[in-house]
Amino acid sequence: MHLVSLESAGTYLGSDEAVDLEIPQGDIILLSSADTDLLLLSNAAKQARDGHGYTVRLANYMALSHPYAVDLFVQKTASQAKMIIVRLLGGKSYWPYGVEQLQAAAKAQNIPFLALSGEGKET
Repeated sequence: MHLVSLESAGTYLGSDEAVDLEIPQGDIILLSSADTDLLLLSNAAKQARDGHGYTVRLANYMALSHPYAVDLFVQKTASQAKMIIVRLLGGKSYWPYGVEQLQAAAKAQNIPFLALSGEGKET
């Protein structure tokens, strides 16, 4: 499993610069803007991983605010996933380019893609 540390993620959040999170490819990609989600998912993935042989990659999508950072993440990390899940607090309008690019990559590669609203609204 790979989770960007909260300390280093904080330097990326809201950055106007393109950053490469350098997260390796994985079977399951989980993105959220809530650090509590990521910590919970990280712990759950550690417990569920034993004996299953799949890899889980987690990141705060707020670190991917620059379009080129999204493009790098899609190309380097998400394009070979077996499943992509994004929990969107506030809906798609808070991260439209990222959602569009991940959705397009998932469709092109026949990867299941799930966007979940964090507030019970449609995404």
